[in-house]
Amino acid sequence: MRALDPDTRADLDRATTNASRGILEAECQEVLRRPYEAALAYLGAALEFKAAAEVSAATGSAPGAAEKYLDAAQSFLNADSWIEADRCLRSAVDVIEGQKEGGRLAHLRNRTAEIKRELRAVIQEETAIRRVIQGRTGGLDQVDPKFLEESLGRFPGLPLLHYCAAIHALERGERELAFEHAELARRLHPWDARWWAGLAYVLLQSKRPDEGLRLAGHALELFPTDPRLRTIAGVLAYDCARHHRTPAAHESARHRLDEAIKQETIDSGERLRLLMMRADTEYRLRNFAQAGKSMEQAQLLLDQDPTLARTPTFRVLRAQLPVARRRLARAGSHAPRTEAGLLSADVIAAIRPRVRIA
Repeated sequence: MRALDPDTRADLDRATTNASRGILEAECQEVLRRPYEAALAYLGAALEFKAAAEVSAATGSAPGAAEKYLDAAQSFLNADSWIEADRCLRSAVDVIEGQKEGGRLAHLRNRTAEIKRELRAVIQEETAIRRVIQGRTGGLDQVDPKFLEESLGRFPGLPLLHYCAAIHALERGERELAFEHAELARRLHPWDARWWAGLAYVLLQSKRPDEGLRLAGHALELFPTDPRLRTIAGVLAYDCARHHRTPAAHESARHRLDEAIKQETIDSGERLRLLMMRADTEYRLRNFAQAGKSMEQAQLLLDQDPTLARTPTFRVLRAQLPVARRRLARAGSHAPRTEAGLLSADVIAAIRPRVRIA
């Protein structure tokens, strides 16, 4: 939602802070969901205005059609649906300009101009986002640094730009700066699950998995079905288990990884990474049969999707699968200690997922 009033922004900041600490009382949840629910209400109103405008246009009531198209354009803008707003605005202009007695609709021209100005500002923001997305040759870390700095100066309120800056900072090893940008992205739009996932990812890459897992867990209470959050929570739990080396931590990792793998919306590459993490987790828990099943599923994915075999990450994994199988076969009655892993450190580093935000 655009143009939040200061009181609403203050409420959102407090609610975001509380949510990141796990303080999710009803009031906090209501504040965080309010902009999202308001956007749905604006969309509903916009569709009604648009339908009414089309009826008025069909019955020859030009003033009524123009006014309803403008109402629809404003509501679409309020809901951040600028493409639909632009269409309704164009329809209103066509109606006004199509009248021989344009003077009768003159009172709508000022309102049209105001909405045009607001729409122009929105499109400038959208253009900045598109330049970020289209101006890179690969990941967000490959956006031109000079362009990114200029864009942040022009559009300091865009979460995507701050997330790009966070990824750039991670690549340079500036973890605190990465955290600051990712946290700011989340605070700018705390009702958007992407930026909670982005902050959790920065914590993962900064080797702060315990903090990241706590944050992801709180975020999942707000957005329980978000695929990015489920995936990053699984990876964070896996990292925590490898660090703490306790059965309880491995059990938690298995649960989180299972939740992530069950998602239908993740691609085969993401599923393959998660399956290998689950195989390693089952192995550490001495559940050798389950570890074997996870590896079989991973091998099946590699065989079924030839595009995976062409990527460096999965070429490493394909080469290591036979080694992992031999290690699993040798386990038998000689059960390894809980901290002993199935995968080597270089394989674990290679299969670490990235959170795709844009």
